[in-house]
Amino acid sequence: MNTTNPMQWMEDIQKNISDLIARSPAADVERNVRAMMTQGFAKLDLVTREEFDVQADLLARTLIGGAELPIGLLTSLVGGPFFFVLLWRQRRASGGWA
Repeated sequence: MNTTNPMQWMEDIQKNISDLIARSPAADVERNVRAMMTQGFAKLDLVTREEFDVQADLLARTLIGGAELPIGLLTSLVGGPFFFVLLWRQRRASGGWA
């Protein structure tokens, strides 16, 4: 290592640290976690937020003829029970609430 050129020394240190990070198991862990999350989300058959908002708006407009429900009300009526079902399933799969 050449200590006469401070810029070169800093670049060498930066390169060594980058190489160390690239060889660390963190990249493998990140890749495995992403794959696991993708697989878990695929099982849920999720829709995008835009798709959900369009469907909720359409349902709010047609649920009661002539009267429009606020979209937030309909979203909370649908999303609240859905959240609790997901929570219940997760807790049941992990062995309970304790």
